[in-house]
Amino acid sequence: MNDYERDYWSSYFDFLDKFKALKFMGIPVALVLPYYVLIMDRGLHKLGTPAAGGRWSVPLAKEEELQSRFEQVLKPYKKRNTKRKGKIVFYEAVLRIPQYLLRSTFSPAETLILRQKQSVNPYTAYKTKYFYSLQHVDKETKKSFIKEWNSTMDQYVDHPIYGNVHFRKKVRMLLPSALMQIAAAAKFFETTEVSCLIVGTTNSSDSRSLVLAASQRGIPTICLQHGIPMLEFGYLPKVATFQAVYGERDKRWYESRGVPSVTLRMIGHPRMDDIYKRKGMSREAFCHRLSLNKKRKTILLVLHHEEMEMVDSILSELQKNAVYNIVVKRRNGRQRQSEATLALAKKYKKLTYVDDLPLHDVLRHVDAVISYDSTIVLEAMLAGKVVLLWSLNSLSRSSTNYYNSLEYYRFEKPEELVEALCLLLEDGSYKQGYHAVREKTIASLYQNRSGTSTKVLAELVRSLIL
Repeated sequence: MNDYERDYWSSYFDFLDKFKALKFMGIPVALVLPYYVLIMDRGLHKLGTPAAGGRWSVPLAKEEELQSRFEQVLKPYKKRNTKRKGKIVFYEAVLRIPQYLLRSTFSPAETLILRQKQSVNPYTAYKTKYFYSLQHVDKETKKSFIKEWNSTMDQYVDHPIYGNVHFRKKVRMLLPSALMQIAAAAKFFETTEVSCLIVGTTNSSDSRSLVLAASQRGIPTICLQHGIPMLEFGYLPKVATFQAVYGERDKRWYESRGVPSVTLRMIGHPRMDDIYKRKGMSREAFCHRLSLNKKRKTILLVLHHEEMEMVDSILSELQKNAVYNIVVKRRNGRQRQSEATLALAKKYKKLTYVDDLPLHDVLRHVDAVISYDSTIVLEAMLAGKVVLLWSLNSLSRSSTNYYNSLEYYRFEKPEELVEALCLLLEDGSYKQGYHAVREKTIASLYQNRSGTSTKVLAELVRSLIL
């Protein structure tokens, strides 16, 4: 943990401490608000600087104290877990578990899918409820709470973060939804018999509200690891009863932040089982769908939604010698329409995008992947593919160094990356050396490479229920 990260956590503890008295339905609203989102851009630049130093009421001295500090905050809202009858509930947001894998171990009779809202439902075999439909807080209650919050926040007009006009505006914007999510979580457990809750993260206000509501009722919860922790702020603290991790490396990392080993489970992720078990399209169908030359090797280029300079240069280098098919994957959701992404599309009008194809179908039929530090890198290695990395400037303050064993395949100059790509695809001995590194890397990063994560998750769930 570096000074920047330590300052972030100290500032978060300060936030929880200063606003702890402001509760809704017994839950401190500060504990539900997504703190990283609140200070992103406007507050982060103050962290790790002398201007912020000494301003936190509860500074974090050692990284191994991190989880124990949070346990003190969470303790009043935790009831001892008890085995009970009820549905095994999957809160679908960010889980992305294919239905065929879920059905292999969790029957529709015992399982309930909780989705954020009504849309195209990928879980047609299961009974489904909708979280947002349970949200109701009257206007006067919201107005009264926001007034109380503003009164407390006005006491800190000189604070480096709470005094920031952008921070204050963002908090006011998110408070109504936080109140409604706390109410929706309570309503869900009041109207549904639940034996266990599985979520994909606990760092969004909806998932945090659900896990806290379950904890108050003694219902066991499991949080799956939704990606690689390049920024630790999206993966801590541990709020669920159990935190599932990809492998040994992640388990050690959580332990270094003070998370008890007995609450960590090396499950991998059911979504990754799809790499081994998916019956997807053939290579011929893949090439036909994307109008690719079947005789050429295919490169997948993974885009970031903001940093595009390196990608632009890589595309320019690859197009100098057009010997490979190039397919491009953009970020999902709103980030797909970011200014940088649209500018790249305007410059390279003939790019072939694979956004609408299942990622694991794409990985099966490409020969190499070029990416920043993303979860796709791990998935590509699990699929046996060549991977080359470039670094995000925005991660310069991160200390996780997740892919440090792949540094030989990380490049700062696009021409060197493309040269290495050609060697890896055309030179057998060079490729053999890469795969030796890949195997060693995966051994540390991922458990259950036989595609058994769904089964291992089911075993944990069944140990927690009647």
